[in-house]
Amino acid sequence: FEDLEPAKKILKGADLVLLVFNQFLVNSFINLKKKWIPFIRKYLLDIPIVIIGTDFHLSAESGSIVLKKDVEELVKEDNYRYMYLDGNLHLQLQKTLKVLFKK
Repeated sequence: FEDLEPAKKILKGADLVLLVFNQFLVNSFINLKKKWIPFIRKYLLDIPIVIIGTDFHLSAESGSIVLKKDVEELVKEDNYRYMYLDGNLHLQLQKTLKVLFKK
C-alpha cells in the first residue's frame, strides 16, 4: 500500500467513497477489487463504498470484459452498493465534470 500513501490524506474525513471502473478495462476492475477496496478497508473500516461501472448497456456479446454478474458477486461479498452508467448518462457525466473542473 506504500504507493497509495498520498490517498490516505484524501480519504481522511470522507463520508463515502466512490470507486469507478471501466467495464472494458479488466485491470480497472481488478485494481478496484485487489488494491483499492483493501486499502480503503484498512484505513476506513466502516465507510460506505459505492462501486460505479460504466457502459453496462453493452452486452457481453459486444465484447464487454467485466460482466454485470461479476460486479454483483463483488457487491454481495461486503454489502457494497453499486450503480452503473449507461452510455448516455456516462457522456452527460463527462460533460458535467469537464464544466465543473474548468472553473
